[in-house]
Amino acid sequence: LNHINIVKLFSHFENDNYLFFVMEYLSGGNLFSLKKNQRNQVFSSKKTAYIISSLVNAISHLHSQNPPIIHRDIKLENILMSN
Repeated sequence: LNHINIVKLFSHFENDNYLFFVMEYLSGGNLFSLKKNQRNQVFSSKKTAYIISSLVNAISHLHSQNPPIIHRDIKLENILMSN
């Protein structure tokens, strides 16, 4: 997939115990860790709107594929952030 809000997957491989993904590096970490590190701070309305808009845009792109791609594991830990 080639979309601004979807992390690029370059390759993958596996061994007897693990499956490895070679993905685009995003230095901002994930949304869960970012929120956890800012315990008593609240995201601004503008930042929250941007994150939600980007997420909806990415999901919409996935669903527009033929056949549609369904994510099945959307959670804060799986939302990666760039700086």
